[in-house]
Order: sequence, then C-alpha cells, then structure tokens
Amino acid sequence: MKIPIEHPGGKASRLPGGRDAFPPGFTTRQRGATAAKSPGLIAAGALCAALLCGTAALSLADQDVAARQDAAADETPDPRLLAQGKRLYILCQACHATEADPGDKIGPHLAGIVDRPVASAKGSVYSDALRAQDFVWSEENLDLWLQRPAEMVPGTSMSFVGLPGEELRRALIAYLNTL
Repeated sequence: MKIPIEHPGGKASRLPGGRDAFPPGFTTRQRGATAAKSPGLIAAGALCAALLCGTAALSLADQDVAARQDAAADETPDPRLLAQGKRLYILCQACHATEADPGDKIGPHLAGIVDRPVASAKGSVYSDALRAQDFVWSEENLDLWLQRPAEMVPGTSMSFVGLPGEELRRALIAYLNTL
C-alpha cells in the first residue's frame, strides 16, 4: 500500500527531484479521481516503471567482471543476476506459469524448462511449427529463442517480439534455471 507523503502546500505524489507528479493546481481529490478513471493507464504505467527500473537499475554491463567470473567459478548464479531475471519474468508471466500446473495461462508452464524437450509440457497447446521441432531447451537454445522466437521457429504462435540484450537474456535464463 502506498501512503502519499504530504508536502508543503498540500501536494502529494512527488517525483524524484521534488517535482510534482501532477500538473499544478491538481487537488488531492482530483488526483484520486484521475486514478479511478484510468486503471488501465495506471497498470500500464506501473508495468513500464517496473520494466525500466528492473532493467536499468540492475544492468550488469557496468558491474565488476571479476564478480561475475567468481560466481561462474563457484557454479552458483550471481544473486544480482537472479534478481534481475526474476524482475524480467514480468515479460513472461501473462502467458506462462512458474509451476507445473499452467492454470489458465495460454503458454506452457516454465517449471523445469531448462533441458526439457521442446513442445513437451503436458496440457499445453503448441503450434504445428513448434511441435515439428526436435531439440531440447538448453541455455543456448533458450538464448536464441528469447532473442527472436519467430526467427528460431518460423510459424510459432508465440507473439513475444524478443529480448535484444544479451545480459538481459542471461539474467532471465538464470532465473528460469531455478524453476
């Protein structure tokens, strides 16, 4: 639950740097009415904020290379990498479950996806193009898939455009490896 912090002049919802989130003159009542009238807009804004914060705040490109090498030598994933992957999973969760029971999700569950044969999750519907494939979801194949699914398997019904950043894909795959 977010508790608005009142600022001098009765204004709430400050942005970083002290700027007001609403135009000048908006009262607290108008702010609430705006939020009530646009739940879709607020949800979209929250999703964008989560994606931007998750990817920008934990960009691994500027982190110490030695720390990543030490983590690889220990065979345990870097906790920062896993945390970033878990945040990136927001891109998957609308269609995929993390448990073996997909529930009402339209895509197959991702529990145990690493090293699982393609198109093999029971109870899931796959496109003809994906069912015709014969490979295992290795980390390398997941990386190719996440980069551009439609290029790896033309005719797939997965509408995900792809995740262009190599470090982002690495983080997401590290998280998927824990499921």
